[in-house]
Amino acid sequence: MASEDVTFAYKDHFYTAEALLSSWMNLSILILTTAMLFYHLARVGSVAADKRLAAFIAISLLGCGVMYMVVSLRNYMPRINDILHACKKDDNCPESQQQRIEITKQVNFWMTSITIAVELSIAYLIFDTL
Repeated sequence: MASEDVTFAYKDHFYTAEALLSSWMNLSILILTTAMLFYHLARVGSVAADKRLAAFIAISLLGCGVMYMVVSLRNYMPRINDILHACKKDDNCPESQQQRIEITKQVNFWMTSITIAVELSIAYLIFDTL
């Protein structure tokens, strides 16, 4: 079996896990953008809201976004580990494919973790303006 055929055998499962993580990350970034825009509009007076209420709403939205990211990461890791385990057990799955899955898993874990840290930092900075 050629390498391309093996890649195809795991492609659907692999990209499904990737797509799910990406979708939740997109939602989290949308929430981040909404929170920051709302807070800014409240601060400049375009939206009539008390500064503390605006900060509370923005931080709450950011908290929701962070929770989406944490849950999506907690679901992504077992999914991708199952795919990696199946690939390792399959004699037709080349080591290069296993390494690609492992590298992608690590990159996604760290990039998602960094995104969570950035969102928490923004929430702290909003809180610190009160």
